This record gives sequence, C-alpha cells and structure tokens, in this order.
Amino acid sequence: YFKDYSDKQKLKLVYLNAYTKNGVPMLSGIWYKTVANYGTWWAKHHLNTPQLQTEYNTQLGNGLLSRAITGYEDGGVQHFEGIWSK
Repeated sequence: YFKDYSDKQKLKLVYLNAYTKNGVPMLSGIWYKTVANYGTWWAKHHLNTPQLQTEYNTQLGNGLLSRAITGYEDGGVQHFEGIWSK
C-alpha cells in the first residue's frame, strides 16, 4: 500500500502506529493529500535500533523533523518505522 499511496496517489503519511493482532505485527496509518510542513518528507520501515538512530540523526541533519516513530516486536526482534518531514 505504501508505494501505491505515496507514489501513485501522491498522499503523505502523517500518522503511524504499530500493534499486534493474533501475534502478527500490523501497522495503521493516516494519509492526507495536502499537509502543511510536508513539502519534503521521508519514511523508513523495518529498522533495528541502531538503524533507527542513524536514520534519526541523518534526517535531523537534513533539516527534517520526526513526525511519527513507532516500534513493534516480531519473533522477539524489535523493529521501528519512522516519518520525517520539513
């Protein structure tokens, strides 16, 4: 859905949350067509803890702010998703 919503429909992901349903990690999001302060935005998924920290530092250095970060566990392994924008 991400590529369809972001690339084809030109929507911007403004909210992101992870939860577990019947032991399976799930993600929910809210997408908007027009969003203030989302001229430039970036999203990353399936990051481990060091990757999340690196991405956070990189995007901050690029002038983007964290808009949503969520985490979940899958098979005993932590994963994170994040959205940054100007």
